[in-house]
Amino acid sequence: RYPDPKPAEKLLADRLGISADELLITAGADDALDRICRISLGPGRSLILPEPSFEMLSLYPAILGAEIESIAWPQGPFPLDDVLAAITPSTGAIAIVSPNNPTGACATAEDLRAITKTAPHALIIIDHAYIEYGGEDLTGLALQLPNVVVTRTLSKAYGLAGLRFGYAIARAEVIGWLRAASSPYSVSSPSLSIACARL
Repeated sequence: RYPDPKPAEKLLADRLGISADELLITAGADDALDRICRISLGPGRSLILPEPSFEMLSLYPAILGAEIESIAWPQGPFPLDDVLAAITPSTGAIAIVSPNNPTGACATAEDLRAITKTAPHALIIIDHAYIEYGGEDLTGLALQLPNVVVTRTLSKAYGLAGLRFGYAIARAEVIGWLRAASSPYSVSSPSLSIACARL
């Protein structure tokens, strides 16, 4: 039979205390990031990306013909002022990888609130692939905001990189856009079963 992600989505949603329509299982967090870029970027649009960062966040926009507005974030606090100054009407998405890969630096709820207020027209990406290791979990705040999506994974803290099991968390409307942006069977039945057992 074709894979059915609904039981795993319900399990994860229950653990997080959210509705199942606010969560989408993807083939690793990279798949979620790819879908986010597809719905928010393209020619004439740009991604604001504090760097160094996860390399796929540079690749996906380039494939779509979008521009990347690079902001230096080598260490220390999130470069909020520089990010806010870079926002324009053509900004389609803004990435916040927290804890950052590879530096480990973290963003805060205040950073997220300021960015969403300044860029209501953009989709704000919170990459929480390493959130189990530290930093402020911004998931709860993200669900209070209409233009934020959180990506997470079982590849890191759960040690299941080979399963390709990630997920996105956002308002139901945004999750609906992400569901429409890729194939309906991106995660296999064995991966779903093993992930549920591990959880």
